[in-house]
Amino acid sequence: MTGRYGVTRFVVGLVLGRTPSEGAAVTGVYDRHTYLPEKRSALAAWAGHLTGSRAPFAENAGGSLDPRAVGPASEIEAAKARALQLVAAGDLDQAVFLICMTMARRSEIAALHLDILAKAGLDLARSGQKVAIERWIRGFR
Repeated sequence: MTGRYGVTRFVVGLVLGRTPSEGAAVTGVYDRHTYLPEKRSALAAWAGHLTGSRAPFAENAGGSLDPRAVGPASEIEAAKARALQLVAAGDLDQAVFLICMTMARRSEIAALHLDILAKAGLDLARSGQKVAIERWIRGFR
């Protein structure tokens, strides 16, 4: 991630759940920033790498899905609309990742449930079933 996508070692460490070591003894207690945008960007680059997508991840390719900008229901609707655009463009894996990342931010979604949904979505994406993926996306609330 650092060489190919320019993600700093600091952000990679945060994505991996590590505590930053540089200056942590002095500044760590004062740094209350979550680094969510930086971590999201790093994970989006990694998702694009894993899927071999030609386009940048959805958050960089046509509008922000910043959860602070919209409420939970409208965030899901915005993600669904963007995911359907990705399906129309043929980026089925990206559509599934977008929905899964959006749903992962919801505390009421159990991790096991999300794992099952993600596997089902990726199975549909890998088999190229556009209509089934569209139904899968529209089913989220």
